[in-house]
Order: sequence, then structure tokens, then C-alpha cells
Amino acid sequence: MPKYFVTKPMLITKATEVVEEMGVEKASLREVARRAGTSHGGPRHQFPTWNSLLAEVAKEAARDLDAELVMCWDASDDPRTNLKEAATAYLAFARERPALFELIHRHDLIEAQGANFVRYTLLPHLVKIAQEIN
Repeated sequence: MPKYFVTKPMLITKATEVVEEMGVEKASLREVARRAGTSHGGPRHQFPTWNSLLAEVAKEAARDLDAELVMCWDASDDPRTNLKEAATAYLAFARERPALFELIHRHDLIEAQGANFVRYTLLPHLVKIAQEIN
């Protein structure tokens, strides 16, 4: 593969690895490019800014978290049990993938990219559970 050719999915995968290994603050576009086998400017062909790439990483992480939560919402007929299961899954995600959990909540990095994952993934589920409990 030519050194300059990288796809969006490849960059998202490499960026996810870098964020999980180095943390949000220490991760860099240069490291993502190195792991993708391209020049440090190569990712800019797919993502105009570092924050736009981080927003995509956060979007993928939010989808993973959302998938975990969806399994909990209908786990039983008791909404309180479902809420407990969802809270456990949420905390497990935070414990097992702390850098991605942080990134999902780093509005200073990703909100300018049109991303507010708590509002679009977690909040609808919490509203549903609250309505069922009341």
C-alpha cells in the first residue's frame, strides 16, 4: 500500500488504539499517522482536523457503549433491574475503557464537530427508564 493512502476506517481504528494506549491528552495525530504507515500530514486528507478524527473515535466509542446499554434496557420486566444493569454496564465501560469514556465526555474536543454523545445515546435510555419507573 502506498505510504500516502489511508482510509477513514483505518485512521479511526489507529486513532482508537492510540487514545486507548496513551490517553486523550497524550494521543497525537502524528502517532496515528505513524501507526497507519503514512506521513504526519496524511490523515488530513480524510480528517481536516485532529478534533474531527477524535469526534469519529468518540462516535464509535459511544456506539459501543450504546450497544451495551441497549442490552440492559430490556433485560427483564422490572425497570429498576434494567436501570441497575444499565448503570453497571455504564460503569464497566468507564472502568474497562477509561480513555474512550473520557473522550465521549470531552465536549471541549468533540462538540464543535457536532457531537454530543451523552445527549443522543445515554439520555434517551434514561428518559425511557424514568418513565417506566414512574
